[in-house]
Amino acid sequence: MINIELRTGAKLFFDDLHFPRGFNRSGEFTINESKLLTDYGDTMKRLAEGTLDPINEEEKRFIRCANGEQEATTVIEKIWRRYKQIIVPKVVVTLHGRGIPNFDMDSSEYSMEL
Repeated sequence: MINIELRTGAKLFFDDLHFPRGFNRSGEFTINESKLLTDYGDTMKRLAEGTLDPINEEEKRFIRCANGEQEATTVIEKIWRRYKQIIVPKVVVTLHGRGIPNFDMDSSEYSMEL
């Protein structure tokens, strides 16, 4: 059994925007990780946002980890870090432009119209 000194959330934690079918059906988390995220996610979110004051050293450490001040080492810290990485929008970069190049072979200069 994992020894967690974080308070359980005042309510169960759900993210219907990013995980409409739940954490356990997303394929991103194991069953145990999904349960921990559901049970402790409200506390983790509020600690990370600064709307909940820490009451012990583990919660203070969690805040430092959530702010990127130190590496995630506990199970809770790693789950929260992975959750945050998953919900960040993916940036798609393409090498193709929107314009069509216009090469005027009669002139000595080439131009590109957009």
